[in-house]
Amino acid sequence: MKKITVVLAAVACILLASCGAKKDANGWYDDFEAAKKEAKSSNKNILLFVNSDMDVPGTDAGVKFLLENADFTKAVKDKVVCVHFDFTDLAAAMAEIPEGATNKEQKAAEKRKAKLNTQFRIADCYMVQQTPAVVLATKEGYFITDVQFDFIGTTADGYVSALSLEDAAVSEVNAMVSATKKGSSAERVKAIDKFYESQSEGHRLLLSDLCRKVLSLDKKNETGLVSKYIVALSHADAYTYLVTGDVEKVLSIYEKNAADKRISPDDAQTLYYIAANVLANTRVGSADKIIDLLEKAIAASPESEYAPTLMQILDSVKQMKASEEGAVPDYSAESSAAEEPAEDTDAGSGE
Repeated sequence: MKKITVVLAAVACILLASCGAKKDANGWYDDFEAAKKEAKSSNKNILLFVNSDMDVPGTDAGVKFLLENADFTKAVKDKVVCVHFDFTDLAAAMAEIPEGATNKEQKAAEKRKAKLNTQFRIADCYMVQQTPAVVLATKEGYFITDVQFDFIGTTADGYVSALSLEDAAVSEVNAMVSATKKGSSAERVKAIDKFYESQSEGHRLLLSDLCRKVLSLDKKNETGLVSKYIVALSHADAYTYLVTGDVEKVLSIYEKNAADKRISPDDAQTLYYIAANVLANTRVGSADKIIDLLEKAIAASPESEYAPTLMQILDSVKQMKASEEGAVPDYSAESSAAEEPAEDTDAGSGE
């Protein structure tokens, strides 16, 4: 009897979880991973629609039309899986839970915060800067293009037509993605590199699985691209933890990958420097740790064009540490003022 109860409880959990991942009555998912799973199984692209309490004035009618009836989602159901992120309650939902809230209210508020945090991170990876916004992605979740809806019309035809204008971009991106899955290992790596280079710096955060694929396909670095993708993967993985405030995990990713034997001296220098910069800007570590990271950056490639700049930064940090008698000062001004080594980036930039 006890075993039956356990099995029934497990089944109930699965059913509850799957119910929570279904589309709403008007055809919109709010769970991106569930939408991606559906997109893969049905071989469709993904349409992500984001709106908020900061929507551009004059777009209310279009937003209401898209969300409050199923005309649009039915019209495009053979082409895309539709996902909606609702940030209209963002400020209130992310505020402190009021004192006196019941246990049920606290759990509901925490659940909403967690959901918003996940959605916000995803929207950030798609570089959503203004709402309402519509983004097309492949079934794997790779960025295709932003879609220009006017959000004025209240019939599906105009929105369907606007989506059709992106057919060429959809075909081009999907063809590049398809090429990453065919041919020899070297051909696949080169196809991944071509696709990676076609994406903007921010959207490359969405390509972490392809970065990993490069490392597994080219274990002997026959293409000469392994170091590049260790760096790219470092940024993508670090971003995941940076947005949650887990600076220690961010540092461990950069330090571990900087020490990878497959990475080039210049790329190792870059990763050590970025780790030092993250530590300085977040002010969570000691001056000694920043000094250690800067010394490792210099040692990684002492003859690089950036080594003299790093030495100047290192000297400044040591002087500031001495003057503050061990306290951790704000080094970010020195770091940002100096020319960054190897790449113009930081931990959340995508590369």
